[in-house]
Amino acid sequence: DDGFEFFGGSVNGKYLSALFVDDDAFDSDEGYQGKLQFIFALVDQDGDHAAEMDAKFEVQPRSFPQVSGATFIKSDHTSGRTNGLIQIREGGGGSFTNIILTGLAGAGLENNACSSETKTSTGAVGTAPDYLFWSPNNVVNTITADTGVLSQFKISGDCTWTPADPQSLSLDPQLLLAPLRWTTESNLLQ
Repeated sequence: DDGFEFFGGSVNGKYLSALFVDDDAFDSDEGYQGKLQFIFALVDQDGDHAAEMDAKFEVQPRSFPQVSGATFIKSDHTSGRTNGLIQIREGGGGSFTNIILTGLAGAGLENNACSSETKTSTGAVGTAPDYLFWSPNNVVNTITADTGVLSQFKISGDCTWTPADPQSLSLDPQLLLAPLRWTTESNLLQ
């Protein structure tokens, strides 16, 4: 199932790695308000998201994970799936900085089922936990597996970002030892 689950509370995590999980590498929900730093995930074609960060809409405390220094790599998607490498939904807030997202995924950031939280990539943020900040310095180099087209964001119509959609750097992170596709642990390490 999931690699690491943070349901409520404010526990912090550093130097965590999750490889080849069947669902999400990092999953938070139910008011989680901790900090995650220097985290890493390899997600193969059967995995879902590197991070799924949920809240319960307007239920307080709102989930507000602070993620910094993350590297997430996606191998491929099982045919027909277009999930984002990071999914933030159900009114989740948080701060996401110094992140590298790369590989074959439906998008880098998928944001859906939003609520009243402020969503921004500028320095003008609201009061924690009622905002979602996505740093414009995050590197997002995710390619849609079916089309081969760069797809940084998948933002649903109920998610309004201010002043515009989230921003990121569109750069190849040059991760030389990470193949574009792998299907099992064994052929990744060959």
